Amino acid sequence: MKKYSHFIIKYRWIFISLTFALTLFFAYSIKKIKINSDFTSYLPQTDEAVKLARYIGDKYGGNLTAIVAIESADIFDYEVLKDIYNLTEKLKYVEGISYVTSLTNTIDIKGTEEGIEIGKLINEIPEDPQELNRIKNYVLSKDLYKNLISSDAKITLILCRLKEGVDKESVAREIKKVVEAERIKGKVYYGGLPFQMIDMNKLIIDDLKILTPMVGFVMLVILFLSFRNLKGVIIPFLSAGFSIIWTLGLMAILNIPLTIISNTIPVILTAIGTAYGIHIVNKYNEILFITDPRERAEITLSEISLPVFLAGITTIAGFLSFIYGSYLTMIKEFGIFTSVGVLFSLIISLTLIPSILSLLKQGKKTNKVSKPQLDKKPAVKITKLISKLKYPILLFSILIVLASAIGIFKINREVSILEYFKPETNVRATEEML
Repeated sequence: MKKYSHFIIKYRWIFISLTFALTLFFAYSIKKIKINSDFTSYLPQTDEAVKLARYIGDKYGGNLTAIVAIESADIFDYEVLKDIYNLTEKLKYVEGISYVTSLTNTIDIKGTEEGIEIGKLINEIPEDPQELNRIKNYVLSKDLYKNLISSDAKITLILCRLKEGVDKESVAREIKKVVEAERIKGKVYYGGLPFQMIDMNKLIIDDLKILTPMVGFVMLVILFLSFRNLKGVIIPFLSAGFSIIWTLGLMAILNIPLTIISNTIPVILTAIGTAYGIHIVNKYNEILFITDPRERAEITLSEISLPVFLAGITTIAGFLSFIYGSYLTMIKEFGIFTSVGVLFSLIISLTLIPSILSLLKQGKKTNKVSKPQLDKKPAVKITKLISKLKYPILLFSILIVLASAIGIFKINREVSILEYFKPETNVRATEEML
């Protein structure tokens, strides 16, 4: 590894310049990254269930429904029915909607002496309260309309069937705009997959905004407590920060969207990527008998590069197993790009970090060899305690493993998308109401 370390330090400025140039390039590309909140796309397109769903959608004008639920004291009020009629007519012209069904345009099937008569349930909305009450009693007496109105006549649905292949989230947002512009007299709920996608999109973005800075702050605190200087905080963090930018930028370039799984990649790379930098900086700090930073960085890299490389390769192999071990597309994408991110972190750690360390100020001359135990007394105490209690710890570990092995068979599978949302969220409250 001496030849490798000598090569890196010799051409350090090239590696530093190249790393920062690539970081700027990938950072610019991130703005193009998309979010995929469409749960139906997470299955492989070759799946038989996916093929069947696509066939049904093509044959019957779409198989996805956006639901607008309207709650009022009495749906069979003239003003409320008028609002529903106007909204139904306007929603028909929203691009991406195949057809709209509500109380005001649904068909009515009656048995007559001649046979079966098919017509509209409500030809014209009457203003007469008695006529409205007659229609109400008639509708509530027939099972045919139970999918459009509640038994107490306080909630009714407008069902918007989406065309196959449209941008579901965009159509759902347009439906919301139309509904809000109508100022319906009553409370409005939104349900169905297209509206769930809007909330899932927000959930993914919120996770990125909250979790990534949070884990970043935690790592910075840990680095400061460990090294107690700016060098020990910033330099190890570079490999994690840059690898996140490179990975997200590459996903944007390849048009690979973030999902409810892959949005955790920045968090994972922050934890894993920082570790490689910590090893290198810590080794650099231990070599106190060499004052020249260039020579010190070269020796550090020659001694630590192989362990760091092996640690990175095993981690990459672990994440690559998702490609072959999972059926879901989003899990495979997560495995691929987390592996790529770890690889980026490994490359940056073994090139950029030693290059930067070689440019630091020359240290004071000393003949001392580092004594980690003086700076890490808690670690020494823990080590002694573990040695003293090795048999109880071993027995306890075996019991934990056995209990965990038994517990594996009791794991329940849950595929309800609603479980991703908190009970108080609008989408979950609407779906449970529906």
